[in-house]
Amino acid sequence: MEHTKQAQPCVLIIDQGSTSIHAGLNTDKKPVLCFKEPFYYLCKEDNEIRFGQQDYEFALEKEPTKIYRIFQEDGKVGNWTHWTKFMWHIIRLLKVNPAETTLFLIDHPNRAKGLRRDAVRICFETLKFHSVFIASQPGIILTAADLATGLVVHSGYASTYVVPVYKTEQMSHALGTLDIGGYHITKLLAALIKKKHKIDLPYVIANRIKEDLCYVAETDVDEAEDEADSRAVFWADGGVKILDEVGAERVIASEVLFDPQLLEMDEWGVHEWAHYAIHNCSGNKFVAELWRNIVLSGGNTSLKGFSTRLCNELKKLAPDDTEVRIVPNLEGVDPSHMAFVGAIKMIQFASFGDYLMYRKDYKREGIDDCLARSLSHNAVV
Repeated sequence: MEHTKQAQPCVLIIDQGSTSIHAGLNTDKKPVLCFKEPFYYLCKEDNEIRFGQQDYEFALEKEPTKIYRIFQEDGKVGNWTHWTKFMWHIIRLLKVNPAETTLFLIDHPNRAKGLRRDAVRICFETLKFHSVFIASQPGIILTAADLATGLVVHSGYASTYVVPVYKTEQMSHALGTLDIGGYHITKLLAALIKKKHKIDLPYVIANRIKEDLCYVAETDVDEAEDEADSRAVFWADGGVKILDEVGAERVIASEVLFDPQLLEMDEWGVHEWAHYAIHNCSGNKFVAELWRNIVLSGGNTSLKGFSTRLCNELKKLAPDDTEVRIVPNLEGVDPSHMAFVGAIKMIQFASFGDYLMYRKDYKREGIDDCLARSLSHNAVV
Protein backbone atom coordinates (compact mmCIF):
# COMPACT_ATOMS: atom_id res chain seq x y z
CA MET A 1 0.00 0.00 0.00
CA GLU A 2 1.70 3.19 -1.18
CA HIS A 3 0.34 6.58 -0.24
CA THR A 4 1.59 10.13 -0.46
CA LYS A 5 2.19 11.63 2.95
CA GLN A 6 1.34 15.13 4.10
CA ALA A 7 1.43 17.11 7.32
CA GLN A 8 -1.66 16.87 9.50
CA PRO A 9 -3.02 19.03 12.35
CA CYS A 10 -3.54 17.70 15.87
CA VAL A 11 -5.33 14.34 15.88
CA LEU A 12 -6.59 12.65 19.03
CA ILE A 13 -6.56 8.86 18.55
CA ILE A 14 -8.88 6.80 20.75
CA ASP A 15 -8.84 3.03 20.30
CA GLN A 16 -11.89 1.43 21.93
CA GLY A 17 -11.65 -2.27 22.63
CA SER A 18 -14.50 -4.39 23.96
CA THR A 19 -13.99 -3.01 27.49
CA SER A 20 -10.82 -0.91 27.25
CA ILE A 21 -9.57 2.40 25.87
CA HIS A 22 -6.13 3.38 24.52
CA ALA A 23 -5.53 7.04 23.70
CA GLY A 24 -2.82 9.37 22.47
CA LEU A 25 -1.98 12.01 19.88
CA ASN A 26 -0.69 11.63 16.32
CA THR A 27 2.65 12.99 17.57
CA ASP A 28 3.01 9.99 19.92
CA LYS A 29 4.61 6.72 18.85
CA LYS A 30 2.28 4.71 21.07
CA PRO A 31 -0.76 5.32 23.29
CA VAL A 32 0.04 7.39 26.37
CA LEU A 33 -3.19 6.47 28.16
CA CYS A 34 -4.57 2.99 28.75
CA PHE A 35 -7.77 2.22 30.64
CA LYS A 36 -8.90 -1.35 31.28
CA GLU A 37 -12.57 -1.45 32.28
CA PRO A 38 -12.79 2.35 32.73
CA PHE A 39 -15.28 3.78 35.21
CA TYR A 40 -16.01 6.89 37.24
CA TYR A 41 -17.77 7.62 40.52
CA LEU A 42 -18.78 10.59 42.63
CA CYS A 43 -16.55 11.02 45.68
CA LYS A 44 -18.67 11.59 48.79
CA GLU A 45 -15.98 13.61 50.57
CA ASP A 46 -15.80 16.50 48.11
CA ASN A 47 -18.61 15.64 45.67
CA GLU A 48 -16.05 15.53 42.84
CA ILE A 49 -15.96 12.98 40.02
CA ARG A 50 -13.15 10.42 40.25
CA PHE A 51 -12.02 8.35 37.28
CA GLY A 52 -10.46 4.90 37.41
CA GLN A 53 -9.97 1.60 35.69
CA GLN A 54 -10.25 -2.10 36.43
CA ASP A 55 -10.34 -1.89 40.24
CA TYR A 56 -13.95 -0.74 40.52
CA GLU A 57 -14.54 -3.28 43.30
CA PHE A 58 -11.78 -1.63 45.32
CA ALA A 59 -13.31 1.78 44.61
CA LEU A 60 -16.62 0.54 45.98
CA GLU A 61 -14.91 -0.53 49.20
CA LYS A 62 -13.06 2.77 49.55
CA GLU A 63 -15.90 5.04 48.43
CA PRO A 64 -19.22 3.26 49.03
CA THR A 65 -21.12 4.89 46.22
CA LYS A 66 -22.42 4.05 42.76
CA ILE A 67 -19.86 3.09 40.10
CA TYR A 68 -20.53 4.11 36.50
CA ARG A 69 -18.80 1.74 34.09
CA ILE A 70 -18.17 2.99 30.55
CA PHE A 71 -18.69 -0.36 28.86
CA GLN A 72 -21.04 -3.17 29.76
CA GLU A 73 -19.73 -6.74 29.99
CA ASP A 74 -20.77 -7.38 26.37
CA GLY A 75 -18.76 -4.35 25.22
CA LYS A 76 -21.75 -2.09 24.51
CA VAL A 77 -21.84 1.52 25.60
CA GLY A 78 -24.55 1.30 28.23
CA ASN A 79 -24.98 5.00 28.80
CA TRP A 80 -23.68 7.75 26.50
CA THR A 81 -23.54 10.23 29.35
CA HIS A 82 -20.94 8.05 31.08
CA TRP A 83 -19.01 7.68 27.81
CA THR A 84 -19.05 11.45 27.27
CA LYS A 85 -17.69 12.14 30.76
CA PHE A 86 -14.78 9.79 30.12
CA MET A 87 -14.05 11.44 26.76
CA TRP A 88 -13.82 14.79 28.57
CA HIS A 89 -11.45 13.14 31.05
CA ILE A 90 -9.15 12.04 28.19
CA ILE A 91 -9.35 15.47 26.56
CA ARG A 92 -8.25 17.11 29.81
CA LEU A 93 -5.42 14.65 30.42
CA LEU A 94 -4.01 15.14 26.92
CA LYS A 95 -4.65 18.91 27.01
CA VAL A 96 -6.24 19.20 23.60
CA ASN A 97 -8.69 21.79 22.30
CA PRO A 98 -11.50 19.86 20.57
CA ALA A 99 -12.34 22.83 18.34
CA GLU A 100 -8.88 22.55 16.78
CA THR A 101 -8.60 18.76 16.89
CA THR A 102 -9.58 15.81 14.71
CA LEU A 103 -10.88 12.79 16.62
CA PHE A 104 -9.77 9.45 15.15
CA LEU A 105 -12.09 6.96 16.86
CA ILE A 106 -11.24 3.28 16.39
CA ASP A 107 -14.08 0.99 17.37
CA HIS A 108 -14.42 -2.68 18.23
CA PRO A 109 -15.70 -4.69 15.21
CA ASN A 110 -18.53 -6.25 17.19
CA ARG A 111 -20.04 -2.93 18.24
CA ALA A 112 -23.31 -2.10 16.48
CA LYS A 113 -23.00 0.37 13.61
CA GLY A 114 -26.06 2.27 14.79
CA LEU A 115 -24.35 3.19 18.05
CA ARG A 116 -21.70 5.07 16.08
CA ARG A 117 -24.31 7.59 15.01
CA ASP A 118 -24.68 8.48 18.69
CA ALA A 119 -20.91 8.79 19.00
CA VAL A 120 -20.72 11.18 16.03
CA ARG A 121 -23.57 13.29 17.38
CA ILE A 122 -21.90 13.62 20.80
CA CYS A 123 -18.49 14.35 19.27
CA PHE A 124 -19.90 17.30 17.33
CA GLU A 125 -22.70 18.62 19.54
CA THR A 126 -21.24 18.09 23.03
CA LEU A 127 -17.48 17.62 22.68
CA LYS A 128 -17.38 19.99 19.67
CA PHE A 129 -14.50 18.40 17.78
CA HIS A 130 -13.36 20.11 14.60
CA SER A 131 -13.64 16.86 12.63
CA VAL A 132 -14.18 13.15 13.23
CA PHE A 133 -13.07 9.90 11.61
CA ILE A 134 -14.53 6.58 12.80
CA ALA A 135 -12.93 3.31 11.75
CA SER A 136 -13.29 -0.34 12.65
CA GLN A 137 -10.32 -1.87 14.44
CA PRO A 138 -9.46 -4.76 12.05
CA GLY A 139 -8.90 -2.61 8.96
CA ILE A 140 -6.68 -0.23 10.93
CA ILE A 141 -4.67 -3.14 12.34
CA LEU A 142 -3.97 -4.38 8.81
CA THR A 143 -2.92 -0.86 7.83
CA ALA A 144 -0.28 -1.04 10.57
CA ALA A 145 1.10 -4.17 8.88
CA ASP A 146 1.03 -2.45 5.45
CA LEU A 147 -1.65 -4.86 4.25
CA ALA A 148 -5.13 -4.39 2.84
CA THR A 149 -6.28 -8.02 2.92
CA GLY A 150 -5.69 -10.61 5.62
CA LEU A 151 -6.99 -12.29 8.75
CA VAL A 152 -6.88 -10.31 12.01
CA VAL A 153 -6.55 -12.28 15.24
CA HIS A 154 -6.97 -9.90 18.17
CA SER A 155 -6.83 -11.04 21.79
CA GLY A 156 -7.23 -8.29 24.34
CA TYR A 157 -8.17 -7.77 27.95
CA ALA A 158 -11.74 -9.11 27.95
CA SER A 159 -12.19 -11.04 24.70
CA THR A 160 -10.67 -12.41 21.52
CA TYR A 161 -11.94 -11.99 17.98
CA VAL A 162 -11.00 -13.25 14.53
CA VAL A 163 -12.19 -11.53 11.36
CA PRO A 164 -11.21 -11.58 7.67
CA VAL A 165 -10.48 -8.23 6.04
CA TYR A 166 -10.62 -7.56 2.29
CA LYS A 167 -9.22 -4.28 1.00
CA THR A 168 -9.37 -2.90 4.58
CA GLU A 169 -13.07 -3.77 4.88
CA GLN A 170 -13.96 -6.31 7.56
CA MET A 171 -16.08 -9.28 6.49
CA SER A 172 -18.59 -9.01 9.33
CA HIS A 173 -20.46 -12.18 8.35
CA ALA A 174 -17.32 -14.18 9.16
CA LEU A 175 -16.51 -12.50 12.49
CA GLY A 176 -15.78 -14.96 15.27
CA THR A 177 -15.68 -13.95 18.94
CA LEU A 178 -14.27 -15.84 21.91
CA ASP A 179 -15.27 -14.47 25.32
CA ILE A 180 -11.82 -15.08 26.78
CA GLY A 181 -9.07 -12.51 27.17
CA GLY A 182 -6.12 -11.60 29.34
CA TYR A 183 -8.35 -11.05 32.35
CA HIS A 184 -9.51 -14.68 32.27
CA ILE A 185 -5.97 -16.01 31.85
CA THR A 186 -4.85 -14.02 34.89
CA LYS A 187 -7.80 -15.15 37.02
CA LEU A 188 -7.20 -18.80 36.10
CA LEU A 189 -3.49 -18.46 36.85
CA ALA A 190 -4.30 -17.01 40.28
CA ALA A 191 -6.74 -19.85 40.98
CA LEU A 192 -4.16 -22.49 39.97
CA ILE A 193 -1.49 -20.90 42.15
CA LYS A 194 -3.88 -20.68 45.08
CA LYS A 195 -4.79 -24.36 44.72
CA LYS A 196 -1.15 -25.50 44.50
CA HIS A 197 0.70 -23.04 46.73
CA LYS A 198 -2.10 -21.95 49.11
CA ILE A 199 -1.34 -18.31 48.24
CA ASP A 200 -4.15 -15.87 47.45
CA LEU A 201 -2.46 -13.42 45.09
CA PRO A 202 -3.86 -9.95 44.31
CA TYR A 203 -4.90 -9.58 40.67
CA VAL A 204 -2.09 -7.14 39.91
CA ILE A 205 0.59 -9.61 41.09
CA ALA A 206 -1.01 -12.53 39.24
CA ASN A 207 -1.09 -10.37 36.13
CA ARG A 208 2.62 -9.61 36.50
CA ILE A 209 3.36 -13.33 36.74
CA LYS A 210 1.29 -13.94 33.61
CA GLU A 211 3.14 -11.28 31.65
CA ASP A 212 6.58 -12.39 32.86
CA LEU A 213 6.30 -16.17 32.95
CA CYS A 214 3.28 -17.56 31.09
CA TYR A 215 3.67 -19.08 27.66
CA VAL A 216 1.69 -21.15 25.18
CA ALA A 217 2.57 -24.79 24.49
CA GLU A 218 3.69 -25.11 20.86
CA THR A 219 1.99 -28.46 20.33
CA ASP A 220 0.42 -30.20 23.32
CA VAL A 221 -0.16 -28.77 26.77
CA ASP A 222 0.21 -32.17 28.43
CA GLU A 223 3.76 -32.43 27.14
CA ALA A 224 4.54 -28.88 28.22
CA GLU A 225 3.38 -29.63 31.77
CA ASP A 226 6.09 -32.26 32.05
CA GLU A 227 8.93 -30.04 30.81
CA ALA A 228 11.60 -29.47 33.46
CA ASP A 229 12.16 -25.89 32.35
CA SER A 230 8.51 -25.01 32.93
CA ARG A 231 9.39 -24.09 36.52
CA ALA A 232 10.42 -20.56 37.43
CA VAL A 233 10.77 -18.30 40.44
CA PHE A 234 8.82 -15.04 40.56
CA TRP A 235 10.31 -12.01 42.26
CA ALA A 236 8.38 -8.80 42.93
CA ASP A 237 9.86 -5.29 42.96
CA GLY A 238 12.47 -4.77 45.63
CA GLY A 239 13.75 -8.33 45.48
CA VAL A 240 10.82 -9.85 47.35
CA LYS A 241 10.31 -13.49 46.40
CA ILE A 242 6.61 -14.23 45.94
CA LEU A 243 6.78 -17.87 44.84
CA ASP A 244 9.51 -20.47 45.01
CA GLU A 245 8.17 -22.22 41.94
CA VAL A 246 5.69 -21.42 39.19
CA GLY A 247 5.35 -24.64 37.21
CA ALA A 248 2.74 -26.13 34.92
CA GLU A 249 0.20 -23.46 35.85
CA ARG A 250 2.07 -20.93 33.70
CA VAL A 251 1.24 -22.95 30.57
CA ILE A 252 -2.17 -24.29 31.61
CA ALA A 253 -3.52 -20.76 32.14
CA SER A 254 -2.55 -19.69 28.62
CA GLU A 255 -4.06 -22.84 27.13
CA VAL A 256 -7.60 -21.48 27.64
CA LEU A 257 -7.22 -19.51 24.40
CA PHE A 258 -7.06 -22.82 22.54
CA ASP A 259 -9.09 -24.96 24.94
CA PRO A 260 -11.91 -22.92 26.59
CA GLN A 261 -13.16 -26.07 28.33
CA LEU A 262 -10.47 -25.42 30.93
CA LEU A 263 -12.81 -22.66 32.06
CA GLU A 264 -15.81 -24.95 31.61
CA MET A 265 -16.85 -22.94 28.56
CA ASP A 266 -18.37 -24.79 25.63
CA GLU A 267 -16.70 -22.64 22.96
CA TRP A 268 -14.24 -23.05 20.11
CA GLY A 269 -10.60 -22.17 20.59
CA VAL A 270 -9.01 -19.23 18.78
CA HIS A 271 -7.61 -21.52 16.05
CA GLU A 272 -11.06 -23.00 15.39
CA TRP A 273 -12.57 -19.52 15.13
CA ALA A 274 -9.80 -18.60 12.68
CA HIS A 275 -10.65 -21.62 10.52
CA TYR A 276 -14.36 -20.72 10.74
CA ALA A 277 -13.66 -17.13 9.64
CA ILE A 278 -11.64 -18.18 6.59
CA HIS A 279 -14.06 -20.98 5.70
CA ASN A 280 -16.89 -18.44 5.60
CA CYS A 281 -15.03 -16.65 2.82
CA SER A 282 -14.61 -19.81 0.72
CA GLY A 283 -15.14 -19.23 -2.97
CA ASN A 284 -13.64 -15.74 -2.88
CA LYS A 285 -10.47 -15.11 -4.82
CA PHE A 286 -8.74 -13.59 -1.78
CA VAL A 287 -8.98 -16.67 0.49
CA ALA A 288 -5.34 -17.61 -0.11
CA GLU A 289 -4.34 -14.16 1.15
CA LEU A 290 -6.23 -14.78 4.40
CA TRP A 291 -4.22 -17.93 5.07
CA ARG A 292 -0.86 -16.28 4.40
CA ASN A 293 -1.57 -12.83 5.88
CA ILE A 294 -2.54 -13.61 9.48
CA VAL A 295 -1.90 -10.51 11.60
CA LEU A 296 -1.79 -10.71 15.39
CA SER A 297 -2.93 -7.93 17.70
CA GLY A 298 -3.61 -7.57 21.41
CA GLY A 299 -1.44 -8.28 24.42
CA ASN A 300 -2.18 -12.01 24.67
CA THR A 301 -0.72 -12.67 21.22
CA SER A 302 2.67 -11.61 22.59
CA LEU A 303 2.72 -14.62 24.94
CA LYS A 304 5.70 -16.79 24.08
CA GLY A 305 4.67 -19.61 21.76
CA PHE A 306 1.28 -18.15 20.76
CA SER A 307 2.25 -17.44 17.16
CA THR A 308 3.87 -20.85 16.66
CA ARG A 309 0.95 -22.72 18.26
CA LEU A 310 -1.64 -20.88 16.19
CA CYS A 311 0.29 -21.58 13.00
CA ASN A 312 0.68 -25.27 13.89
CA GLU A 313 -3.04 -25.66 14.63
CA LEU A 314 -4.10 -23.88 11.45
CA LYS A 315 -1.82 -26.02 9.30
CA LYS A 316 -3.79 -29.03 10.54
CA LEU A 317 -7.05 -27.39 9.50
CA ALA A 318 -5.98 -25.79 6.23
CA PRO A 319 -6.50 -27.48 2.84
CA ASP A 320 -3.53 -29.41 1.47
CA ASP A 321 -0.74 -27.34 -0.13
CA THR A 322 -2.03 -24.14 1.52
CA GLU A 323 0.55 -21.65 2.71
CA VAL A 324 -0.19 -20.69 6.30
CA ARG A 325 1.81 -17.73 7.54
CA ILE A 326 1.68 -15.54 10.64
CA VAL A 327 2.88 -12.05 9.75
CA PRO A 328 5.86 -11.21 12.00
CA ASN A 329 5.18 -8.62 14.69
CA LEU A 330 6.35 -5.10 13.90
CA GLU A 331 9.75 -4.49 15.42
CA GLY A 332 9.52 -2.49 18.61
CA VAL A 333 5.71 -2.36 18.55
CA ASP A 334 3.61 -3.79 21.39
CA PRO A 335 0.89 -5.96 19.75
CA SER A 336 -1.73 -4.19 21.87
CA HIS A 337 -0.79 -0.95 20.08
CA MET A 338 -1.29 -2.20 16.52
CA ALA A 339 -4.47 -0.20 15.91
CA PHE A 340 -2.85 2.96 17.22
CA VAL A 341 0.14 2.47 14.91
CA GLY A 342 -2.23 1.85 11.99
CA ALA A 343 -4.02 5.10 12.78
CA ILE A 344 -0.71 7.00 12.74
CA LYS A 345 0.01 5.62 9.26
CA MET A 346 -3.48 6.39 7.95
CA ILE A 347 -3.35 9.98 9.19
CA GLN A 348 -0.30 10.50 6.99
CA PHE A 349 -2.12 9.43 3.81
CA ALA A 350 -2.82 12.35 1.48
CA SER A 351 -6.42 11.15 1.08
CA PHE A 352 -7.15 11.04 4.81
CA GLY A 353 -8.71 14.50 4.91
CA ASP A 354 -11.18 13.56 2.16
CA TYR A 355 -12.99 11.14 4.45
CA LEU A 356 -13.26 13.26 7.57
CA MET A 357 -16.62 14.35 8.92
CA TYR A 358 -16.36 18.09 9.63
CA ARG A 359 -18.40 19.86 12.28
CA LYS A 360 -19.32 22.64 9.86
CA ASP A 361 -20.69 20.06 7.39
CA TYR A 362 -22.51 18.25 10.18
CA LYS A 363 -24.29 21.44 11.16
CA ARG A 364 -25.18 22.23 7.54
CA GLU A 365 -25.87 18.79 6.02
CA GLY A 366 -26.78 16.60 8.99
CA ILE A 367 -25.37 13.29 10.15
CA ASP A 368 -26.53 11.10 7.25
CA ASP A 369 -24.64 12.98 4.52
CA CYS A 370 -21.52 13.22 6.69
CA LEU A 371 -21.57 9.50 7.44
CA ALA A 372 -22.17 8.62 3.78
CA ARG A 373 -19.06 10.51 2.72
CA SER A 374 -16.94 9.08 5.51
CA LEU A 375 -18.22 5.54 5.02
CA SER A 376 -17.04 5.62 1.41
CA HIS A 377 -13.64 4.73 2.84
CA ASN A 378 -13.35 0.95 3.15
CA ALA A 379 -11.67 1.09 6.56
CA VAL A 380 -14.70 2.80 8.04
CA VAL A 381 -17.78 0.76 8.88
